[in-house]
Amino acid sequence: MRVGIIYDKGGKKCRTEHDVLAIEGIKNDVNSLRKSIRSLGHEPVIIPLELNGSDQKYSIGRFFSRVKNSGVDMVFNVCEDINGNSQNEINIPAILNLLNIPYTGSDIFGLIMTNDKQKTKHILVREGIPTPRYRIYHSSQKISYPLKFPAIVKPNNEDGSFGIDSGAVVNSKEDLEKRVAFVLDKFKQPALVEEYLEGREFHVSLFGNYPEIEILPISEIVFENFPEGKPKITDYNAKWLEDSEEYKNTPVKCPAEIEKNLEEKIKRTAIKCAEIFRFRDYARVDFRLDSNGRPHVLEVNANPDISPKAGFMRSFFATGKTYQDFVRSLVQWAAARKEN
Repeated sequence: MRVGIIYDKGGKKCRTEHDVLAIEGIKNDVNSLRKSIRSLGHEPVIIPLELNGSDQKYSIGRFFSRVKNSGVDMVFNVCEDINGNSQNEINIPAILNLLNIPYTGSDIFGLIMTNDKQKTKHILVREGIPTPRYRIYHSSQKISYPLKFPAIVKPNNEDGSFGIDSGAVVNSKEDLEKRVAFVLDKFKQPALVEEYLEGREFHVSLFGNYPEIEILPISEIVFENFPEGKPKITDYNAKWLEDSEEYKNTPVKCPAEIEKNLEEKIKRTAIKCAEIFRFRDYARVDFRLDSNGRPHVLEVNANPDISPKAGFMRSFFATGKTYQDFVRSLVQWAAARKEN
């Protein structure tokens, strides 16, 4: 079987340190997938997407033709954004749907609902799933914020903790206005502000397709040696920069040591998220406890990073399975979609 791997190669807009790290990470991801696909007896076909020209409609059309003529039987979709814009991620499954080519990971619905934090939070609230109270801001002028401090300010449409550092947690209206202005100016998108929870943080990885979903061993982010007053958050440095103090001081414990009742509550909530957001193949739901020990959903990740060093794979490996086992399952599930 010819198995395609689609990823964003990075274009002219990919100039920041974040962009460089993301591109390097994707390259490693693609190489790992290529090796595993070949070891399973299939032929890997690399299909990069690169929008370097001024005529992006032409570039997309050329990419469409390349996929159409590639002869692939299925595709691993590891394209997390297009030219640095995560909102364009949905174009890849749209193209594959038009060409009737099955692919791994969530479909258009799942990506649309989880790539916009405001939409995600709205659905969580509607479904009665606890999540920190929030507001969305399109302007930093005359902000009305009726919720509690401290609060955390996030770019509404980013993932991977992009745009989050120690300055993201604010304790006054003045600091809130400054941080909202920073997000609006730097990221050119709305700022989501939510009440900051001080409790333990858990990441729950899900493997499979609803209702047959395996909950992988839960991970806990452990905050160690944080100076007084420094917010205990998994910011960009903690997630990506291995030489940073934030990274070194946030080791991950997997499986987490967690009380049985709390574990069951977290698992039930994660499964409910899988149902309402229509996760496919793999996903992750991040939780924080409030001051009463009640779990709240922080983030819903329909297509999390699946490189061998990623948090999702840490939980997968904790089951005793290999990366090849992971790839084999995704190939089988995608092939079954084509048959249906």
